[in-house]
Amino acid sequence: MNQEKLIELLDKYKKGELSQEEKIVFAQWFHMLGKDIADPLPTEAEEKEWTKTNWNKLLTNLDVQNIQTVPTQTPSYFRWWVAASILLIAGLTLWYYKSSDTENTSVISQIESMRLIEKTNNTAQVISLALEDSSTVLLQPGSTLKYPTNFESEQREVFLTGEAFFQVARNPEKPFLVYTGDIITKVLGTSFTIKAYEKSSSIQVSVKTGKVSVYKTVDQQKKPDAENAQTNALILTPNQQAVYHLESKELTKSLVDNPQVLDTKNATQQLVFQNKPLTEVFAALEEVYGVDISYDRHVLAGCTFTADLSDNSTLQDKLTIICKTMSGSFQVTDTMIVITSKGCN
Repeated sequence: MNQEKLIELLDKYKKGELSQEEKIVFAQWFHMLGKDIADPLPTEAEEKEWTKTNWNKLLTNLDVQNIQTVPTQTPSYFRWWVAASILLIAGLTLWYYKSSDTENTSVISQIESMRLIEKTNNTAQVISLALEDSSTVLLQPGSTLKYPTNFESEQREVFLTGEAFFQVARNPEKPFLVYTGDIITKVLGTSFTIKAYEKSSSIQVSVKTGKVSVYKTVDQQKKPDAENAQTNALILTPNQQAVYHLESKELTKSLVDNPQVLDTKNATQQLVFQNKPLTEVFAALEEVYGVDISYDRHVLAGCTFTADLSDNSTLQDKLTIICKTMSGSFQVTDTMIVITSKGCN
């Protein structure tokens, strides 16, 4: 096998066109490095050190002597893979015949599960994608989603460019992760929307149901900071959103622009008020929309409210109506709605 043939083989791996025998060799190659086939590629800045570290490991594992150092620069987009080219040349036959049928079947399955399907919505309509775990994705026009044929690893991982709404099937044993640039969105089972267009200045994650964790990646390898994940993550609940600003690298949390009713079935009954204390009115809005409303209970003590707010008006419109009855106003601060008033008329 010459260098030209090797590069051709690497290109076939990227396209998911490896034969059964070639899949075995590739998986065994990763196994010898002590790595997982799902591990991310090193960044360009890390290639030199990665090559140096792993080359010595490869020589030790194969017990190959007198092999010259592989140049660290190659024109291929898989430059770092070529650093281990001699391993494939020297180890092709060795590893293939050493592996049992059971092991071969296992590694083939592993590679198959890592092969990514790429779907781009080139239409003017939203398209629906059904994932292997029964999750569904509504992909907006001009958006692309990459996902494996099967979710065989400990996590369900997909990659989004553009905008999509995710309805994730619940599986506590396998968290669902969406990679979008410098942001990782992690859930167990919920529904949410992500906007991550290539030319946009921000990435937005908004939650419809359930709970979502949003992380900043700590480096270009797109891995969450596992050690500090609990303190660094933003936890989002329904009608909340996280916004990552690409220029400042800042991740912030706020209410969505237009909060939606969480339980439409009971909203009609909950939002009809007849001479009700304002404390009960605000409590009902908090429950229906899943938001927090702050106000001075002492100032509004004794204030009552009568109106039917069960129509399709927005939460902002409802708050405006309420505030007019008590000479008040409201503003949104982060995820909190703050009511200001001088008391009842």
